[in-house]
Order: sequence, then C-alpha cells, then structure tokens
Amino acid sequence: MMSEGKEVVNWKERLAGMAKEVAEQEQPSIVYLSLAGGMMTVLDQQIPGDKMECVILAMGTERTLYDRPYDASDKSPPDCYSQKIGFDDTFKPTMTPADNVPQPRAERCEVCEFSKPKSAPNGRGPACKTRRTLVVAPVSIVDGHPIKQVMIIKVPPTSGKGFSGFVNGCSARGLPPQAMVVEVAYIKSKENLYEMTFKAVRPIEDNAVLTEIFDKASYYDPQLVGGYSYEEAEPETKPTGKKAKF
Repeated sequence: MMSEGKEVVNWKERLAGMAKEVAEQEQPSIVYLSLAGGMMTVLDQQIPGDKMECVILAMGTERTLYDRPYDASDKSPPDCYSQKIGFDDTFKPTMTPADNVPQPRAERCEVCEFSKPKSAPNGRGPACKTRRTLVVAPVSIVDGHPIKQVMIIKVPPTSGKGFSGFVNGCSARGLPPQAMVVEVAYIKSKENLYEMTFKAVRPIEDNAVLTEIFDKASYYDPQLVGGYSYEEAEPETKPTGKKAKF
C-alpha cells in the first residue's frame, strides 16, 4: 500500500505536468505570411484584398548575403547573415555576423564591402540585404480578445524604407510602433513590382491592452533571431491545413 506522503508527491508531479500542458495549449499559435505570386497568404489562404489591420508585438532586423546567383529552388542558408532585436528605424549596418556563419565576410557589418551601396551584382544597392521581421497580432486584441494566433512577417528589403517611415511617423506622435494599429498591405509598385506598405490607422489608448502588448513582446523575441542552420536540411513539411485567424 502506497504511503500518504508518496501519494502527495505523485499528485504534485501530476498537477505540475497538467499545468505545463495547459500553459502550452494556451500559447498562441504561430503562422507565417507568404508573398508568393504577389499575394498575401497564410496557410495557403489569401488575405482578402491583400491587406489587414494588426498590432505589432516585436520587431527584429536581419541582414543576409547570398554570394551566388539567385535560384528560386535553392533553399540553402545565406552565405553570411546577422540579426538583432529592436525597433531600429535606420538602415545603418551596425551588427556583426552570426556566430554560426562558416565564413563571415567581415568582423562587423558596417565595414563589410558587401554592405556598401552599389555592391550588388546589378549595382543597384548593397549586396547584403536588410530585412525587417515583425511579429504581429490580430487587431481584435484592441477589443480585448485574447491572442490566439500571431503572424511572422518578413518585410521585403525594398519595402524597408516604408516601414521606417511608419516608425518615424509614430515617433513624431510620441508613440512607439506597438501602440498603433497598423494596416499592412501588399500592392503593385512601378519601381519594385510589388511593395509592402504600412499605414497608421489609430493609436491604442486602452491601458489594459497596451499592458498585454508590451508584456508579450519579450516572449516573441526568440522568433526574430532564430538564425539559419548550416547542417544538411531536412525535407520540408506540408502545411497543416489549420485555418488562419487573421
């Protein structure tokens, strides 16, 4: 017969396990925005009108260098890259290559020849591209709804200045980007064929909502600096078919 003390220990272990399982189930799922074919899609579903209102939870900056001709079928990692977290609204390359890059092109991005203007093969900008990565939540959070799903958005390099304009516009109003509802759209552009735009819709004024937004920010930071693996890639998994909530 099991002793009373042993029963108490076992129950504590079971309750702790149940608590962990429930917590994991309550964490918002993560989906990724695709821009393939000039459309905004999530889990193979097109976002109506190729635009949506959302709230930015976190942001990171990534610089990637592909020192080889473009090949759409090439899924191997960049030849060199760097990442950082934060709402830096400039294009100044102040980062250092990631630790796992086999052959870093320079000790610091700011002195790298590939970060200089016109270093790209076509001579139209730096060979190393700067890209913003965003973690956004559905606009329903503003109405007090819990976050069930968040989205990862990789802003195209050619749309980076548009995002910087949005950040600077928020700053001029005395607000960080997280305190503003933003409309993200993907439209045709004469210069770049397609362009991602960011339009300030309205400020978020509910203190409870702002608290939740800023409390969530650090939780998603790891999603912004996941890095690349230089080991042999595993076969890609097919979409789950789950319906996106954006």
